[in-house]
Amino acid sequence: MPTYKPTQIPTTLPSPKPTSVPSPVPTIPPTPLPTIVCPRGKYVALDGATCESCTVGRYSNATIPPFPKGECFLCEPGKVSKVSEATECSRCAEGKFSAAARDLCSSCGSGQYVLNASACEYCEIGKYAPVALEDACIKCAAGSATGSAIGATTCTDCSPGTVYTPHIVHSHVILVYRALL
Repeated sequence: MPTYKPTQIPTTLPSPKPTSVPSPVPTIPPTPLPTIVCPRGKYVALDGATCESCTVGRYSNATIPPFPKGECFLCEPGKVSKVSEATECSRCAEGKFSAAARDLCSSCGSGQYVLNASACEYCEIGKYAPVALEDACIKCAAGSATGSAIGATTCTDCSPGTVYTPHIVHSHVILVYRALL
């Protein structure tokens, strides 16, 4: 039976109870560090012990663990946060889209529309946008045409007795007006 020597330095902790044989079960591992609680607009730094502020274009609205670790969430396409420590993102106005960093809303021009809240696209033949629109351009009414290849801002009435027919030849648009007989 093993015997233990008395401790050399007095302590207030109790002495471990001796056992006659070693235990086949491993000892319980130490518990991880306590969970850090970060306020909204902040995230757990990579050291796991401190909170850092969200940067512009990112946000955190977590109120209970798990909190974002390493960085805050990037705003969704079409939304931005213009301040640090943001708890939410704001939607861009119609005809605008969010830049890749989600820190500002960029504008599309007339004759364009916003595609998937992330880029500008020109209106296709037969459609127009007097101001930048969201998701699609407006189709010209019957009897009218855009009169330009792409990026039209208005539609024009066709002349009486003509039909507007766009043709695409080797990536070039040729506008053909035919007289009706």
